[in-house]
Amino acid sequence: MSERLTKAWTDDAEGAYGEKGAQGDRGEPIGQEILQTLGFSKVTHHPADKNLQKKGWDLILEKDGMCFGIDVKHNLRGQQVCVDKNKIWKSQAHFWLHINPDNKHDWIIYKVEDMRSLITENNMKPTLTKGGYCYFIPRNEIP
Repeated sequence: MSERLTKAWTDDAEGAYGEKGAQGDRGEPIGQEILQTLGFSKVTHHPADKNLQKKGWDLILEKDGMCFGIDVKHNLRGQQVCVDKNKIWKSQAHFWLHINPDNKHDWIIYKVEDMRSLITENNMKPTLTKGGYCYFIPRNEIP
């Protein structure tokens, strides 16, 4: 994602990042809907919770007495996933859910730990993009 527009805390990503943040904000309720469609009945959305947002927990999925933080990325396009170089190593989320902003039925979810292992084991190098450095991972290689 692009750089913050303000150092002050904002209640949504749009206030912090502008239109890129607004795109992310729009993806979070879609992510909640996707997880509920998969049969997870306890999925909560926390857009304004500063502590959870700092951890990258846009959604919390509760299953069998355990909580899992889900970081929603509303940026899936084409046959590759853009994994932000800085965020994947800093993330405290358990899973990342990438959603296509043009088609809510097109999505990929993976464990952050598995993606870190894939990047490390394959000695992947990030590519510089407008928004920073990304690892471009082909869909068929997503762990």
